[in-house]
Amino acid sequence: MKKSIWIAQLVSVLVALVFVVFAIGALYTDEAFVYRVLNFLILISPGILIVLVFIFFRNFYKLSGLMYLGLGIIFFFFFRPYKDFEQDWPVLLMIILPLITIGIIHLLYKDKTKIEIK
Repeated sequence: MKKSIWIAQLVSVLVALVFVVFAIGALYTDEAFVYRVLNFLILISPGILIVLVFIFFRNFYKLSGLMYLGLGIIFFFFFRPYKDFEQDWPVLLMIILPLITIGIIHLLYKDKTKIEIK
């Protein structure tokens, strides 16, 4: 089960990396430099949120599971893949479903390293 947590955390970093790769395209537009940088920061912010959840909550499995589930639900309503499903199904498969799956894996994980005091 520890391997599944490790794989889930790796997938969360990969989902954040998808945001970084897509945000790089904002730097190659014909707008002013300030607008390109602001656009880049806006596009990279969901990836930064995912990385922050990974960094700060990676050892707290239940809390990180709730955070990943929350991010998946927030991104579902933010990116609205239900509006035009034929066009937006990659968003659902690449971003939302992995985050929800990662959240469920973290919530179902039982940490056996804890010592219970009787």
